[in-house]
Amino acid sequence: MPDISDNNRRRIVDTCLLMECDLNFRFTVAGLAEYADLSEFHFQRLFRQVVGESVMSHLRRLRLANAAFILKNSDCPITQVAMESGFATHAGFTHAFTKAYGQSPADFRANNLRHAYIKLPTPGAPSADRGALAACPLSVQIERTPTRRIALMRYMGPTSGMAGIWPEMIRWCRQRGLTKKNSTFLGIHYDDWSDHIEASSAVYRYDAAIEINSMFQTDRVASTTFIPGGQTALVHFHGSLTELDRTWRIFAEQWLPASGYQPRLNFVYDLYPSELILGSRLSQTIATLRGIDCTLCIPICQPE
Repeated sequence: MPDISDNNRRRIVDTCLLMECDLNFRFTVAGLAEYADLSEFHFQRLFRQVVGESVMSHLRRLRLANAAFILKNSDCPITQVAMESGFATHAGFTHAFTKAYGQSPADFRANNLRHAYIKLPTPGAPSADRGALAACPLSVQIERTPTRRIALMRYMGPTSGMAGIWPEMIRWCRQRGLTKKNSTFLGIHYDDWSDHIEASSAVYRYDAAIEINSMFQTDRVASTTFIPGGQTALVHFHGSLTELDRTWRIFAEQWLPASGYQPRLNFVYDLYPSELILGSRLSQTIATLRGIDCTLCIPICQPE
């Protein structure tokens, strides 16, 4: 693969962030290329090199993944799921979904429905399942978190390779004078764990990020965006990486469906202490052996 400049890679990640803000929007290649300040030909070539698929294939896959998440966690009519996932017709959605997942939306829901807690814009808010909450082993706090401005670098690939983005991110942070003891580092997860096996073809999206202030001047290497403030469910974690994965699953798949809350954003994130990210390789190894500390965060809202 030809080398891609940091500036061009950042432009492609910026367009990915734009699409993720509203998957229902009728994006066009021409419009996205203009946003990236590239010709359509150059944009499409770079996008495929960075992301591994064409622009429209990527957008379609994200829309279908969003639909799969809703089908697993909601009893909303399939036509409504199709509309919420950016498809104009039920027939077009069914054809695309069946081609991607090997079964119709109705069969997929029948085989994978977890807990119908997601409510699309319809009357009737879900209530908390007190019994399920009592059985959940996690201690969850609800706090109102501020809006965060962040700089990030994106990883896309098998989940086993996520940590590989951090050395590059840390080098950039050091160059920009951001490696302070009170720095806030984040790991942002966009995709459903269960949909991504450890295969070379897997495309899991993960952002290595650092909080920056409003005065920070952006450059051509890292992308910048905001995490909107609001209610957030927090779990303070200490343990092994295996236990971290298990805790995330309990948090997202057991606590959230029973809580009576809805996901507020299309991602969840970890907050890492600076010593875990900035420490020497030896200190990081020791910390991993002793157990890592971080805070798991799910942005939530009360259903209307």
